[in-house]
Amino acid sequence: MTWRLVGANNHELGRSPHVHSSLTACCSAVQRLRTEAARASALVAMSPGTGSGTPGTGPTLAMFSAPSDQRTADYVEGRFG
Repeated sequence: MTWRLVGANNHELGRSPHVHSSLTACCSAVQRLRTEAARASALVAMSPGTGSGTPGTGPTLAMFSAPSDQRTADYVEGRFG
């Protein structure tokens, strides 16, 4: 049994790196992940990796819900590559 995290737009955001032996073990792994995610940083910086600067830094929620840079918006919406 494995878990898979899917965003509101049905893009896969993550998946279990392990196959769990039971539903209980899988649920426990998801609960641990949720606990760790709650400790995640409130700030995020995104870089295009091309040396052209950082297209966005700011509060995590704002970066993913209303990015100020079009490159960041394109990445969040899956328009990259």
